[in-house]
Amino acid sequence: MDWKMMENFSVDMIAGEEDFPEMMEQKILPWAKANLVDGYFNSFDGRQIHYARVINENEKATIVVSHGFCEFIPKYYEVLYYFYEMGYSVFMLEYRGHGFSQRANEKLEQELDKVYVTDYREYVEDLHGFMNQVVCKESRTGQFILFAHSMGGCIASYFLEEYPNYFKKAILSSPLHEMNFKGTSPVVVNALFILSILLHWDMKYVPGQHGFDDVYGFDHSSCLSENRYRYIFKCREDEPRYTTYGGSYAWTRASVSATKQVVRNASKIAIPVLLFQAGLDTMVEARGQNEFAKAAANVELIRYDESKHEVFNSLDYIRRDYYKKIFDFIGDM
Repeated sequence: MDWKMMENFSVDMIAGEEDFPEMMEQKILPWAKANLVDGYFNSFDGRQIHYARVINENEKATIVVSHGFCEFIPKYYEVLYYFYEMGYSVFMLEYRGHGFSQRANEKLEQELDKVYVTDYREYVEDLHGFMNQVVCKESRTGQFILFAHSMGGCIASYFLEEYPNYFKKAILSSPLHEMNFKGTSPVVVNALFILSILLHWDMKYVPGQHGFDDVYGFDHSSCLSENRYRYIFKCREDEPRYTTYGGSYAWTRASVSATKQVVRNASKIAIPVLLFQAGLDTMVEARGQNEFAKAAANVELIRYDESKHEVFNSLDYIRRDYYKKIFDFIGDM
């Protein structure tokens, strides 16, 4: 495979399952080490937020990446690399409580596996601060595209509704527009939420969630590419700050509230949105995505029936079509 700069998209630039380990070791990791610049900025409440960015000298536009639940920058190295090779500058933050960004308190700095936030507006203002303090100042073109996955898709939707004048286009990949509670009755969920407030369980894990247990679990993961899962798993093994793994009661209540809000206010979003839906998704419900797509002004919804939640870590033919559709969508910027 010829891994050179691509002026036009070709499926040959996307590593297949067998090619991925070699491409990661020989091309992507050296590229990231040589080109990604990281830093910190202070969010609205003084929380230190970590980010990385790479400037393309021939920048077509700037892509901002909004990551999902329990994710971190190195998980996206392959995605960032393809964006860069296609001519885009790329900026990515790690939301509060993730990666090398600051946790909410000292207790959580000792419990790095746990995800905690009380309101998604905190995440939204992290992204807002990132745009104002870093991205807008360093972008060559001032033309911004938002790429968001899962929890990051909920944050991105919320941001687009609150701050409509930053981005020209958005890609929402399996966005969290409705949480999947694995068949648990809404009555039970609501009862647990009420109990968690009364008993001050904000920082406790919700049932079914736990810390990183160092157990290899590809079969139950959100990936269909085992080589990519193995790479992500090793990142967690090697770096304690990448072991974010389970949601607290506070985070879960905040997530449910945010998903309801972004779907209810979807009509506020006027920019073109490309929304990817995974047919085998066990993390989020398709219903919320469908309602969002109907309410927003300009959404193209693409469903992959045979994909799990992480479409960018799916089967070869799905991933190649996924990237082709993304680059076709943003190519006329």
